Amino acid sequence: MLLNEQQNGNDFIAFYDSSNILMSKYIYDQRKLAVIFAKGQQYVYEGVIPYHYQRFKTSQSQGKGLKDFITANYKAIKAEGKLDGEILEGIKKQVEDLKKQR
Repeated sequence: MLLNEQQNGNDFIAFYDSSNILMSKYIYDQRKLAVIFAKGQQYVYEGVIPYHYQRFKTSQSQGKGLKDFITANYKAIKAEGKLDGEILEGIKKQVEDLKKQR
């Protein structure tokens, strides 16, 4: 479930209440979607049209939305390595803080 979305120019950063997906960044001009998972893996999907991004981020389950609208239509590029533990913990803290604000 979408907790919060922030817009910075044409970039959209979203945080989720999901067991597997912490956040995503959609770069509208480049049609790129980066997804950060709870264990620190990062994937980038290229060519993602705005409609599919909207369907993914507003899905009741981001895991199902990712499968139905993103991985079904776009190839994933896995970022090398995992996120630094400190950065990952910071993102997890942001998600927990957003959950408390609901």
